[in-house]
Amino acid sequence: MHTSTLLRSSPALLLLLGACSGADGAKSAAVAAPIAVTTTQAAERSTPETLPLTGELIASEEAHVSADTNGVVTSVRVQRGQHVNKGDVIATVDARVAQLNAEAASAQRALAEVQLGEAKTQCARAESLHAQGAMATSQYDAAMSQCKAQTEALQAAAANATLAGTSLSKSQVRAPFSGRVGERLVDVGEFIAAAQPVISLYTDEALRVRFSVPERQAGSVAEGQVARFALTSAPDDWRESVVRFVSPALRAPARDLVVEAEVSDVVGLRPGMFARIALEVGQAPHVAVPDAAVHTEGSVSAVYVVREGRAFQTVVRKGASAEGYTAVLTDLAVGDVVVLNPPDTLHDGAPVTATAQAN
Repeated sequence: MHTSTLLRSSPALLLLLGACSGADGAKSAAVAAPIAVTTTQAAERSTPETLPLTGELIASEEAHVSADTNGVVTSVRVQRGQHVNKGDVIATVDARVAQLNAEAASAQRALAEVQLGEAKTQCARAESLHAQGAMATSQYDAAMSQCKAQTEALQAAAANATLAGTSLSKSQVRAPFSGRVGERLVDVGEFIAAAQPVISLYTDEALRVRFSVPERQAGSVAEGQVARFALTSAPDDWRESVVRFVSPALRAPARDLVVEAEVSDVVGLRPGMFARIALEVGQAPHVAVPDAAVHTEGSVSAVYVVREGRAFQTVVRKGASAEGYTAVLTDLAVGDVVVLNPPDTLHDGAPVTATAQAN
């Protein structure tokens, strides 16, 4: 049977083919329908000139707190992450020997005080007898020497008692500043030596971002400059810090300058986190677009540029942002028409109907 005969003899098939043809036509019309967008023009604006760097977050104060005596650890009073105040006891070392030494030194000082008292009495008697001519000069000089020796003996005993008391106090390891415990490095029963770290301690209310500037740009860094930074784990969450500490000299091996900037917003930040840094080193003219024109997915930023009634997605490299505008450092020219707040339905090459918005 010929095809023409089949079509004439199958009205249902004709209806089906017609329905399919209508659906394809409607789909094609829907795909071709322009998308309404709002646009503006890229313009030249003065925006911050930035130096891209890398760095890490550090605590304003951090230390490996050490014992200042030898002995066996009898208690550790802190845990990882615990907050401690300045002067709090962190750990104690066996103080029995130190206690005995302190008691012995105290007794020696008391004995020296008694002996000096007796010597002073003898000296006073010798002075009286010598004045009356009843004591030879040689005997008088010997008595005076004994008084002086007892005075010096008391001073030595007092110094030993103070030293013994200091050693006893060192059996308690105390926090040198308020902060949060990082690592707990000893446990009860361990023997530790003087200068051995017991815990690591970090201030938990103030952070700095530390980074290094290459020698060729070292002259452009000064206190008070703004250093914007974003964590590698949150690349779009830019925060501000202010340069407060600049090394007076370059590091010899790397030929770079170490800089630290104070961080004001520390929410969600921890020492040791790595960051990308944009250090502002001045102002310069750049092609810029409103922040609403730039959309970012992961580490890739792009804008939609409208040409001949269609929107074309263009990957760009972002510069600094200021007053609602972002500098675009690549692939964009003054006068290019860009889409503001691109709708989710917009895609590369899509036809658009544009409503212009003034800059």
